[in-house]
Amino acid sequence: SVAGVKLRLTRVSATGFLLAEDDHDPRLDRSTVSDADGNYQFTGIEPYDHYVIVATHDDFRRTEVTDIAIGDSGTFTEMVVMLPGHSLTGFIFDEAKNPVPGATLHLDGVFGPTSSEAHDDRLSTTSDETGYYEFTNSTVGHHSLTVMAEGYGNQIIRGLQFIEGKGPDQRNVYLKIAERISGRVVGPDGAGLEGVEILAVSISNSNRQCRSDAISAEDGSFDIGALNAGKYTVVAKMEGYRLERSHRVETGSSDVILQMRRLSLVTGIVLGPDGAAPTSYEVRLRRTHANTDQTTETNIKEKFANPDGSFQLSVPSDGTYLVEARAKDYAPSFSQ
Repeated sequence: SVAGVKLRLTRVSATGFLLAEDDHDPRLDRSTVSDADGNYQFTGIEPYDHYVIVATHDDFRRTEVTDIAIGDSGTFTEMVVMLPGHSLTGFIFDEAKNPVPGATLHLDGVFGPTSSEAHDDRLSTTSDETGYYEFTNSTVGHHSLTVMAEGYGNQIIRGLQFIEGKGPDQRNVYLKIAERISGRVVGPDGAGLEGVEILAVSISNSNRQCRSDAISAEDGSFDIGALNAGKYTVVAKMEGYRLERSHRVETGSSDVILQMRRLSLVTGIVLGPDGAAPTSYEVRLRRTHANTDQTTETNIKEKFANPDGSFQLSVPSDGTYLVEARAKDYAPSFSQ
């Protein structure tokens, strides 16, 4: 029996989360911890045929039990088997082969290093005074390694493949002295925009990448550090705005101007037959077509839970749209 295992009951496996389940609400997941005898319990569970249990523990690799069927009533027992995992070790050096202590390393699996969602498929560690690092009990399969250290360019190494029964693997990483890209983000009137997310990405080969980001200051200025020397694609994102075009920029540039365009907004209210707003609802834009009643689904959508039923969507491109609203226990409804 294993005590202290963190267990999460969810409706989506790691693969399903990435591929198809954009309607999943992680706030509905349930969590618990196994007791001294290895026992765990979830109570008051809604019937569903494909629940997933995600189990994590520092001494074992992340484990998923899928396709758990829970009926209308009764007690359902599911055995979770924790297994030892894969190991990855190595050293972090600078270009002169000096050790880099205190580097932060993240080992990511299926979700990847750029996931915007909180997830439990990441292992993290720090290099010691000799630059040595060690990951234990990783899952098998494809992984990526992110390395960050003060004064050095970030590095993301993709394509690490851990095979059951083989290993441990070793990977030394050589960091380069950091360079920077700076500039200013402006709106349609030329005034600086505060709070814009700016990202710089460079790919040196198929499995090696550097990326770093920054948030624009009150006057629209930004300064992206932790970059390796080279050319980067610089993009910007802010609710209600769209970057006119991405830029290819060489490190050391200090006068980059990112021009943002204000997007149109669609606003409205979603109400049920009784005049009250649903507890939660999703609003999506569908593009209309001249001389036909047919519409095309777009990816312009968002979930809301406003007590007054209000919604607001930014529209990235001009056109004529129809608004579709969906909520649990209601039929889909459409605007004019």
